[in-house]
Amino acid sequence: DVAYYDKKLNILVLDGYKEPDKETVKATSGMYDLDVWIKKIGNCILEINNIDVRQKLNILSDYLIKIKSYIIERPEKEKKLRTFVNYYLPTTIKLMESYISIEKLDADGDNINETKAKIEESLDMLASAYKNQLEALFLDEAMDISGDIDVLENMIKRDGFDK
Repeated sequence: DVAYYDKKLNILVLDGYKEPDKETVKATSGMYDLDVWIKKIGNCILEINNIDVRQKLNILSDYLIKIKSYIIERPEKEKKLRTFVNYYLPTTIKLMESYISIEKLDADGDNINETKAKIEESLDMLASAYKNQLEALFLDEAMDISGDIDVLENMIKRDGFDK
């Protein structure tokens, strides 16, 4: 009576279990669990002292949350995240963990400062990559909408309703 196995969610449920809402089930039932990556970036934000780096990580986190929201509504697009999830997200975390380690050294030196600067610069490139990933997910939909508008305009003109 204190535990059971939920076959739908593929988890062991202990006493005190609360049924997840539909959005949570959708978000975690796909190929990639973006919540894990959002949490990892959030943990890095908490550990980093440099406010500029934290702000850049917040931007990455915001893009990732938007990507997750888009995928929840359109799970068929999730397969377009393969490179993003398998390369960009782990590399982001690896760089941030290295940055955290360097910050904890609390030391100066040419190599230390240069490495920190390179990681800080890479965050701008990563922000661009995250933004472009979101744009790439939306591209098909944007093309469909554009096509619908073109057809609508042509029909309005053909039927003489443009006057």
